[in-house]
Formats: sequence, structure tokens, C-alpha cells
Amino acid sequence: MRKFYLIALFLMLILLIGVFPQEGVTTKKASGLSGCGNKETIGRVYVGGSQGLVVNFRPEEPPEVVLDESLEPFTVAFEIKNRGEYNLKEGEASIILSGINAEDFGLEGSISSSISNNRDPIPGRVKIGNDIVEPASGEILFDSPAGYRVDLEQDFNARIRADICYFYNTEAVSNLCLKYNPIQRRPELDVCRIDSSKSTENSGSPIHFENFRESRSGTREVRFSVDVINVGGGDVFIPEEFRDDTPCIEDLEPNSMERGLVKNYIYVEVIPQSSVYGVTCSRLNSATNGLVKLVDGKARIDCAVSTERAQDTAFEVPVKLFAAYSYRDFVEKQISVENARIRGLEDTGSGTLYT
Repeated sequence: MRKFYLIALFLMLILLIGVFPQEGVTTKKASGLSGCGNKETIGRVYVGGSQGLVVNFRPEEPPEVVLDESLEPFTVAFEIKNRGEYNLKEGEASIILSGINAEDFGLEGSISSSISNNRDPIPGRVKIGNDIVEPASGEILFDSPAGYRVDLEQDFNARIRADICYFYNTEAVSNLCLKYNPIQRRPELDVCRIDSSKSTENSGSPIHFENFRESRSGTREVRFSVDVINVGGGDVFIPEEFRDDTPCIEDLEPNSMERGLVKNYIYVEVIPQSSVYGVTCSRLNSATNGLVKLVDGKARIDCAVSTERAQDTAFEVPVKLFAAYSYRDFVEKQISVENARIRGLEDTGSGTLYT
């Protein structure tokens, strides 16, 4: 009987641990339509992560093998998964096809016919309590069917590349430690340290704010610095670039000064979350917002914070960081184009193939 009670008590403890999660949110239950139970580290404010949109060819669109002479028309379509937390609106993502001769594949030889946009919103992931709600996948379609028009002498392989250019946002939060006279040290009264690194939490996105550090600057001022880093592995462009006729393809006009001013630039904003302090940032023309250029995928923002209106004892206040940009990634797929005649196939003119 004693053994039975010990087993029952052990089972009750396991159930209680599962029902009441610990204070620090470290795991997730995927509570979307899939009902999956995969665990993933998440933050207190955001889901987090270093991805934005993830694009893949839909199965058999295009197929891996097609015949020449337009005998096997096919469609090109993509599944789009939003692995970040920005909700894309209609038309905020574009896919441009390359790597193939557009005219040979029935795309009329015009680069505009090789571009398509999302026609519906593509929502991002959402954190609700300790759970992540996974959104449904979006899609980008090319309406006109393609097909290899040329009568080949022999088989050949083509590699089709799809560049996706999309608009995206990053939000991040951190804390500042402030007091009227930052130079004065009163460890017995101060609840926070000014000269220290601060933790930063980012929303799920390919651009992150990292290495937030605060320091004393004078009797009425503190300073902080934070790095803006491309963590997604793709290319970043100015926010408006996704609307361009040839979005995020800077090498179409390599000698154009205008095109050279769009890549590696992002819009950054520092947003004070309290009325007791003001912020000026040197890289942002002594303001709190503006374009910043990334060099080797990184830029540092340095800001000064006035403490003229702060109280005598130290206190913490939140600061919000924001970035807007266009982002480019790509996916490739090989297509084998086969000679129909070698395989004993011919077109009767009625769309029927015979051997």
C-alpha cells in the first residue's frame, strides 16, 4: 500500500510541473492548427528567432523533368512560410525568376513577366502566453504557364533561381539605468548599474539589435551603444526597395549611383518609453531615426541620454528599438529538359503525344 501511495504522489508531481510552467518562458507548445508539441526557446516579449520569410517551390511546380517543344506546359508556384513576427500585407513580397532564358521558357523575354507578388497577407508567428501560434503558409503564383519552346538536339539541365524580396520590421526592447547625477555612486541605494551590458530581446526577424551597453558620460548624461546586425544570411535593402520594378536586384545596373544607394541601408528608430529622458544619436544625425548603412552586415548606433529630469536615485526605464528594411533571400531548383524525339515522342498537333 505504501508503494502505491509513493507512485501516486510521483505521478501527481509530474502533472503539476506540466500544468504550471516556470516563470521564465523557455519552451513553447505549437498551438496552431498543426497541434505539434515541438519545443523551442522563446522570450518573454517576443517569439524571437533569426528568420523572416522562408520560400520553397511547391511540389511539381515546376516538375523536375519536362519535355522540349512546349509539349509539357507547367506552372511555377511557391509556398511562403513566415517564420518571423511581422505581418506582411498584400503586395509586400515579390519573387523574381532568373537563371533561365525567359523567352525559351515561354516567359516572353520580359523581366516583368518573371516577377510575381503575394496577393494575400502573410501573417507572422504570435506569442500568446507560453504558446506560439503558427500561421498558415502563404503563396506566390505565376499565372502564365511555362514550357520549354525550343526543339532540342539533346537533353540539358537548367537551374531556375527564385529571389524573394520582401518588406520586414524588427522590434527590440532593452532597459536603461538612469539617475540625475550618473557620476555619483550609491550602491546601497541604486537598484541598477549604469556601466554595464544590458540584455536585449528581439522579435523574430533577420535583423537584430545586439550588444546593448550603457556607460556614464557626465554629471547629467549617460550614453548607450547597440549594434544592428544582419543575422538572417540574406541581403538587406532600404525599406522601399520591395516596391521597385526590379526589387532587390542591385546588380542589374552596377554603375548606377542610385542603385548603389539601396543595398545595405536600413531605417532605424530609437523610441524612448518614458518622458523623463531624451535621446540623440550621432549616426542618426543627432535625432532618433534615420537610415543606417551596414558594413560587413553590421552597424553601431551611439546615443546620448539626458538625465536633467531624472530623480536622484537610480531607476530603470525601457527603451524600444525599431528597424524597417527590405530583405532578399533565394531558392534554386534544377529542371531537366528532355528531347521528346529521342524518346520516340511526337506532337500530333492536337496536343496528344504518341510513341
